[in-house]
Amino acid sequence: MSLTAALRGFVVVLCWFAGIHSQTWGVEYASKHICAFEGSTVEISCTFKYPPWINDKKTVVQRAFWFTKLKDNNPLDLREDPYYAGRVTYHFSEKNSMLRIRGLKRSDFAEYKFRFETNQPGGSSTGSPGVFLTATGVYGSSCNKVSYTERSICAFRGSTVTISCSFQSESSDSLESWFSVRGQQHYYQNTGGHDSSENRFQVKMYRDQSSLTISDLTDSDADEYRCKTTWWGRDFPGTTLTVVDPGVQVIRSGQELVCHSSCFPLHHLSFIWFMNGQEVQGETSDYYRKPVSPEASYSCSYQGHRSPEVYAPKSVSVSMSLPEIMEGSSVTLTCSCDANPAAKFRWYKNNQPLLRKDPSLILRSVQRSDSGKYHCVAENELGEAQSDYVFINVECESNKGTRLILQIFLMFDLH
Repeated sequence: MSLTAALRGFVVVLCWFAGIHSQTWGVEYASKHICAFEGSTVEISCTFKYPPWINDKKTVVQRAFWFTKLKDNNPLDLREDPYYAGRVTYHFSEKNSMLRIRGLKRSDFAEYKFRFETNQPGGSSTGSPGVFLTATGVYGSSCNKVSYTERSICAFRGSTVTISCSFQSESSDSLESWFSVRGQQHYYQNTGGHDSSENRFQVKMYRDQSSLTISDLTDSDADEYRCKTTWWGRDFPGTTLTVVDPGVQVIRSGQELVCHSSCFPLHHLSFIWFMNGQEVQGETSDYYRKPVSPEASYSCSYQGHRSPEVYAPKSVSVSMSLPEIMEGSSVTLTCSCDANPAAKFRWYKNNQPLLRKDPSLILRSVQRSDSGKYHCVAENELGEAQSDYVFINVECESNKGTRLILQIFLMFDLH
């Protein structure tokens, strides 16, 4: 078989890519509910988290503030709210923020949220639900308080989750049951509530502590769950449960790899990292701290769910269309590879860069000036690799005048 016949036609091989649309953002509050006396000073604090780099662009916080309400559908900074004039101050240190309110009023009863905005496209986050502040009178009153271990929980479909709360009161009030806001279901100890036939809801109840465990999670379990006490004078928020498909991805943030999940808890340390299929000892955080090698493949595991491997481009090659052509016809060179995430391409002629950056390089109306040595480079976030050279020699046959002879040789000496 001739070289012309062997290489006739061209093949486009698409590099598969698992799409990732979100990164590591979040706000976590030191307290979920605060009760303070009228006229006192109260402090509400939080920590916030964001990826330090996205696509080689450093993340910079441009605005950070606290709010309780919206103005023109936008959060209203407490410092710009006339109601709090002269009574609120902010304090920041690295990724921590504290709101201080002086001269507390009973009307300060509200849900306080923290929001930060960065220079990244879509790079902002609001801690929701926020912190509920209750103000009570100085004389003859006490602060009844319901606290939750987590105000927001994200869990995978089919997994098991436990929601916990505690109750503080100087009276004889006690915990009574759990209640789902959207589903309007009550769950009692030893009964499992309305879903007891499935035995998926288990309640443990003590005088001042309780837990609700839900197994084999389904989409319908996504709801807000609240501890119900014999004191139920106010509608305090509970724990919001979100149920999503299992999914873990490895993404690049600056110079580091990040194990990302659609359920990404702050300060979670149950991650496992793999390099070339082997577990990496000592790497348990969401960030991979070791140097990243372009020759290796990486994946991570979270709650038993393992991500696809990511790796730099490999097996880079050039295929081409090669019928016997006449002057003015075209030749298509196509660069293909195996890579995850998907590769981008660069083309070179005689080691000089061409403007074309698509997988296919089309040489239209081939002339002798198109003769030369061609190759492509495939690159992604983990590295790059080069194809072999393809040499194209275009010559006119003197006895026919208008016919071209296209000679193509594969050159395996890369440098």
